[in-house]
Amino acid sequence: MAPATRALSDRISAFHADVSGNLIYALLGLHLAAIAYYYFFKKENLLRPMLSGDREVDYDAPLANDGVRTRLLALAGVCAAAVAAIVDLG
Repeated sequence: MAPATRALSDRISAFHADVSGNLIYALLGLHLAAIAYYYFFKKENLLRPMLSGDREVDYDAPLANDGVRTRLLALAGVCAAAVAAIVDLG
């Protein structure tokens, strides 16, 4: 495999920066649209299960096996992602 040139590296980096940012926004929009669809048309609130990790079902299923430590770690990850997004905007 031939080593990458500076021009190729710059092109790939620019493509990555442009596509990844737009892709994240597109996926976020799709996610929010799905939540709205389920809430308004299927009359199912997905927000609580997304936040708690547990959803009521009609069959016998074990509860999510996550405690305070796991939820705090997830919250820290979300906060870190939010800070990174805000810093990236500035």
